[in-house]
Amino acid sequence: QVLAYGSDNQGGQGGQLYYDVWNVESGEHRLSANHNLLTHSTETNIFCSTLSMDVVTGNVLIIGGDNNNNYGIQDALELNVKTLQIRKHPLGDMHYARWYASSINLPNGEIFVVGGKSAEQETTSPIPEVWSLATGGFRELPGAEIPAITELSLGGDAWWYPHAYVNSASDIIVIIGHGENTAVYHVGVEESGSIVMVGIKPFASDKLGASLMYDVDLVAFIANDGGLWVADISDATKPFFTRKTELGEGRTNAAMSSLPDGR
Repeated sequence: QVLAYGSDNQGGQGGQLYYDVWNVESGEHRLSANHNLLTHSTETNIFCSTLSMDVVTGNVLIIGGDNNNNYGIQDALELNVKTLQIRKHPLGDMHYARWYASSINLPNGEIFVVGGKSAEQETTSPIPEVWSLATGGFRELPGAEIPAITELSLGGDAWWYPHAYVNSASDIIVIIGHGENTAVYHVGVEESGSIVMVGIKPFASDKLGASLMYDVDLVAFIANDGGLWVADISDATKPFFTRKTELGEGRTNAAMSSLPDGR
């Protein structure tokens, strides 16, 4: 099944936006009979939220969003893929409000959440959190506070969708996207969390620039000048970047996707 969501029928964002589930196996995409337009009463505006699958249940976790004034919210929603019901997650919300945060699945089934704008004017949410079904929802990681997000606050735009990946050794790498010579961190999630700055991203990229893990431990980035860079994060203590080729033009608000043949 394919989940899609967007605006209301007037093109506006808000807590009553539409969620649609398309049954791919039913065939024709354009027939309304093959779509379920989901009703809900969450009142949550998930504009600029982040989404991850709960690999234990198969359900969809939608994290954060907009308080309707371009500030973050603490909400966490769950789509039950069997009943197609959307609700506020019964395990509760995050500790911190987030707008434009990032989330990734961890090898143990947990979900790591980092970055985002807070609920208050000119402040950010630099302390990551981990969501776990086994431990009852979100727990904060005060020992892994992201220095770039704290120090630069909104002026540096470090809080916008940090690039977060897990390498083959189960290490979490967080790369600050916006700007040039921005920090690369190794983040630990044990107990209260830990963080070490392990390098820098040596090229300029936008706060909404694209990245993609296209192979084991290899992450591609698009620079503002059109260069395509690759980060090797196999060693969390010394990741390194290599400029691979030229795309001709830089891109922002773009997307990259892996093809079945490895390209």
